[in-house]
Amino acid sequence: MDNWSRVKEQPLILNVTMEIEKLDERDNLKKSVNYSTINNDITKTVKENQSIKTIHELAQKLSEVILKNDVIKNVELELRKPRALLLADYASCLISRGRDHKNPTDLTIIKNLNLNAIIGLYSWERQEKQRLTLSLIIHLSEKSHDYRTICNVVYEFVDESKFKTLEALALAIAKTCVVDCLVPKITVQIYKPNANTFADSTSVEVTRTFDDFNFIKNAQHLYEDVDLNHTAFIALGTNEGNRSKNLELAISKMNISNLLKVKETSFLYETEAMYVKDQPMFLNAVVKVSTSMDPKVLLRYLQNIEKELGREALGVRVTNGPRPIDLDILYFDDLTIHEKDLIIPHARVHEREFVLRPLVDIAPNLEHPVLCRTSTQLLSSLEYNFEVLKEEERENGHPISTKPAIYKVYPIGDKVWKLCNGPTILMGILNVTSDSFSDGMNLMNSSEEKLNMEKVLLKVEALIEDGAGIIDIGGQSTRPGADEVSLEVELERVIPVIKAIRNDPKLCTISISVDTYRPAVAAAALEAGCDMINDVTGGLGFVDDDEGDLAQTEMIKLWAKTKSAVCIMHMKGSPKTMQSKTDYRGEDITSSIKRSLQKRVELALSAGVLRWKILIDPGIGFAKTVKQNFKLLRDLKVLVSNGHLKGFPLLVGPSRKGFIGAAVNSKDPKDNKRLYGTAGACSVAIASGAVLLLRVHDVKEISSVVAVADCCFNPNLL
Repeated sequence: MDNWSRVKEQPLILNVTMEIEKLDERDNLKKSVNYSTINNDITKTVKENQSIKTIHELAQKLSEVILKNDVIKNVELELRKPRALLLADYASCLISRGRDHKNPTDLTIIKNLNLNAIIGLYSWERQEKQRLTLSLIIHLSEKSHDYRTICNVVYEFVDESKFKTLEALALAIAKTCVVDCLVPKITVQIYKPNANTFADSTSVEVTRTFDDFNFIKNAQHLYEDVDLNHTAFIALGTNEGNRSKNLELAISKMNISNLLKVKETSFLYETEAMYVKDQPMFLNAVVKVSTSMDPKVLLRYLQNIEKELGREALGVRVTNGPRPIDLDILYFDDLTIHEKDLIIPHARVHEREFVLRPLVDIAPNLEHPVLCRTSTQLLSSLEYNFEVLKEEERENGHPISTKPAIYKVYPIGDKVWKLCNGPTILMGILNVTSDSFSDGMNLMNSSEEKLNMEKVLLKVEALIEDGAGIIDIGGQSTRPGADEVSLEVELERVIPVIKAIRNDPKLCTISISVDTYRPAVAAAALEAGCDMINDVTGGLGFVDDDEGDLAQTEMIKLWAKTKSAVCIMHMKGSPKTMQSKTDYRGEDITSSIKRSLQKRVELALSAGVLRWKILIDPGIGFAKTVKQNFKLLRDLKVLVSNGHLKGFPLLVGPSRKGFIGAAVNSKDPKDNKRLYGTAGACSVAIASGAVLLLRVHDVKEISSVVAVADCCFNPNLL
């Protein structure tokens, strides 16, 4: 393969070191090595293996040929590809083999990868990126690792990094390779050529294994692993009944056994049926699990879950037909199994977009043990091959093929909202607090500060008719400077409203969110029938410096237990103090918010919150200055375009906030100037292409703005 993964003839450099049994003092060629014969054997082997895929496979074949010589005891081969990578001197494999078959060595070496990064302690060192040179020595397990993928991962990581020391950067690169690329052991050599005037470079070398990072992964989970020493990837699909609930139940049942734990979940995709067309749309996802079961036991365990959820309730299992749940083992460690009732890797993983897309979400660099391609490469090949097919059909005058539609979606209750391909959803604000400028006393009995439920339901009905897709109920004000009410007061305000909506025949099916940072309120709200928890603290409670302890976070535990939809927002301090917490220590506001949200999302995921149930909110108006708010609004796409937040949908709430007032010269949140300013902010948010939900007071007016902005920035809606 060349730089662009094409099968092309290219130069190779081979270095061979041979250890012979013993030297022959009689100068007898029969007891020595005939180098001409060895050279001819090597040349012949290379010519006979022109279609070989990896240099490791070729090196293995060459070692077998060389060891046929009885005089040779051990052989070490380094096979270099000087044109393998655009930014490195070469990539090579180094293997050692012997007649005793003991302690074989398999290394991949990436030599002098040229990178640029912010690195250094002093301010002048951090003004622009400096040149770095990186070499990687990758110790391989039983399977090869794609060095291009590792290089791409390292390049993206280093390019975005801002470390102060080479040591910290080297350790972080090692961790990225081990944890993200599943490399069992790696040596990182990093050089900083311009560090010292009188030296060629300053350098650091570190070697790390998976064991060095196990404690980090284990500490992030709320359960204790019990010898769960196998890793498997399982595909989930459903197109009958409450599809989202089916997936949640399947995952809950997987976690019941102490022999299996779900470690990661993908985003969610709605797809057309691929094989039997005349059936409802599917919801598809992939999960990564750790287990102590062997593959056949795991298969039976998953089949039992399918039966419990009604897979064979009618007594007939229709191949590729409708089903409440489908659980398929995609991969199990690095195993290859081909038996009557079990094939691993799954026989069709490479041809199914509805499997590859969610797989890329959680394991983009996972390699197929037979095809030797990563999940990302398999998906790219699938897309490329389909475009080639269409071009051939076009040239031959044949009907143009269409592939099954697939949409990334966000589930809320029994509904699913399309991301990217669907309209922006409006979240209508319903403040049931007496001090709210938008609702306030309008929803209260005139004689006392108690909610008039008839007025509340009329307000909810109006919000829905005006275009709201979900109602956000708040019983505790979070505006700057707001006083905190008691738990009892918040419960008295929120829970009766949820129950009244659920008992109203006209409103009972609407989607409900509750704006709260209290776990007790969230638990009661979910029990009463709400669909989403919108937590301004991101599950951490009121903290000053983005610090939080997962073990103490009852809110995150609740999210994981209930499988609820959640919105994780960024803020610092409390409503009383947050406007004094706008100092981000010289760090770019977008980078700081991204880093903080990433931590909160990782805590939620490691606790068992479903990836496809998470929204993130940059917290515009919370612990930010006017300039910082506008900078965030401009950078919405940056927040979720790469890194660990890549692909998460955004909720943005700019409605009538102070930074808009500053821009339009209005101090009164009721002023219509702020309404028009909100319209502008909402248009900018939609233009980012990353926003699913806009939280607003004026649903009727903003719905028209959203309709036009959606048509401008989302051509799929026209």
